[in-house]
Amino acid sequence: MIFTGANWYFGLIQALLLITEIVFGLTVAKSRPVLRKILLVAVAVWFLGRKIGEIIANNEVPFDFSAVAYFLVSFVVLVPTRQTFFLGSFCGFIAGSLYTLSMIVVPEVHFSRAGDYTVVNAMFNHNMLLFISFLMSAEKKFSLRDVHWIPMYIIIYFMYALLVKDNFNITNVTTTFQILDGSIINIVFPDFIPGIAYYIFYYVFAISLLSGFVTAVYCINKYLHRPEPFEVRLRQYNGIFDFGYNFYDNRAVLPVR
Repeated sequence: MIFTGANWYFGLIQALLLITEIVFGLTVAKSRPVLRKILLVAVAVWFLGRKIGEIIANNEVPFDFSAVAYFLVSFVVLVPTRQTFFLGSFCGFIAGSLYTLSMIVVPEVHFSRAGDYTVVNAMFNHNMLLFISFLMSAEKKFSLRDVHWIPMYIIIYFMYALLVKDNFNITNVTTTFQILDGSIINIVFPDFIPGIAYYIFYYVFAISLLSGFVTAVYCINKYLHRPEPFEVRLRQYNGIFDFGYNFYDNRAVLPVR
């Protein structure tokens, strides 16, 4: 569990990274628009080029949620619309946050499935997904009317994943299929045998968790696009209009004629 096992320090590193990227990501997203746009395009191009190179080199079709999210996020950034930005920000946020949280709580699970280089590489990529989701959220103001894109995409994605699995002879167990069939609990409790009650609880919980992530992305967007406080606006107006009164130190100021 958390901070245990031979690779416990990766959980600590990930916890520090998570705090840093939340603070830095929200700061850049809200107050550095030029830097935000540069980082968005740079990360999108880097994701797209690297993942296409991996597909060609390994002769593999991407089917995990995160693997597809790299392409979706890159496409949304390079071909932007308000509706797809909500979807892209959501995919980056859920893929990045779930991975980072699992790395904090159960780092040994990741190292039991892959080598050190692969885990570190995945850790970096997922942190970048989470970071870019903040930047994407700051680019467009989301509307609740665009929420329907998310369940549509999830349904299409799972249909795609099942199609790829059946036609490309993918036999290894992946997190995507464990989430879909509810066996993901066996990662933490290998001897657990699920029953009907478990599956009812699991899918209700999964839908609730999904709704929670959608709400979180929308709230982050609202925070990044909230109007300036009244005092700041007043300070701006005071510099434009000469009312003969200083609003900040309550002293009368004679207009300069």
